[in-house]
Amino acid sequence: MYEWLDGRTHSAIFLAFSMELCQTAQAKPASEMVPTDFPLCFPKRRISFLDEYGEPVSGNTHGSVIIFLPPYHPETLEDIDSLKRFRESFSELGKVCNINSDWATLLRLRNKRNASMTE
Repeated sequence: MYEWLDGRTHSAIFLAFSMELCQTAQAKPASEMVPTDFPLCFPKRRISFLDEYGEPVSGNTHGSVIIFLPPYHPETLEDIDSLKRFRESFSELGKVCNINSDWATLLRLRNKRNASMTE
């Protein structure tokens, strides 16, 4: 997430375990950006991972969440097409939420972070 905040990553999708996500969100001050500020997909079932032979491994004991860091466009504040594609692509897997997040606030936090790094 910090690579996106620092402008070194255009956009990204990453997978987090539910407990890890909660701990990350709790560890930050309210003024800082956390993964739950972004569009999320909570899969209907636990995600099956593959072994070294490409075969599904049964018994995953952790719930997961898929997080989308959208493209950064300072002149438009958001990229509607990418948000729409995320919702369309992941809604079959589970519940998609935070599509209508307060992007202006997120981008202000990003710009504030970038400005402090250049001082």
